[in-house]
Amino acid sequence: GLILHALMNRGAVLAVMLSAALFAAMHDPHTYIASFLAGVVLGVQALKFHTLWAPFLTHATFNGIVIIEQRFLHFVWHPAYPDLRLALFGMITATIAIAVILVSLRPLRKSAAGTTE
Repeated sequence: GLILHALMNRGAVLAVMLSAALFAAMHDPHTYIASFLAGVVLGVQALKFHTLWAPFLTHATFNGIVIIEQRFLHFVWHPAYPDLRLALFGMITATIAIAVILVSLRPLRKSAAGTTE
């Protein structure tokens, strides 16, 4: 957040891209592309909501999903004996997380009084 706001004098797009690149650099090299894209989403959320709470909650939710996957599925995408309840829970959780991220990225609507909702 500090880096993003420090770069805002160079424009929002450049600030988001550079902060996303730094975010990706702080992660495992095997996840650079996914981390960069996540950094873009988190940067847009920070700018849209003028707070770090939205990207913080998104990042925490994603990390929680990864921990569930690691603990219960043991890094195996197609386990020999999948637990249907766990797979259903994972799909529901991922769907909710994606929906929350998409809703948070949509533009704010202007009301008749000229304020944002």
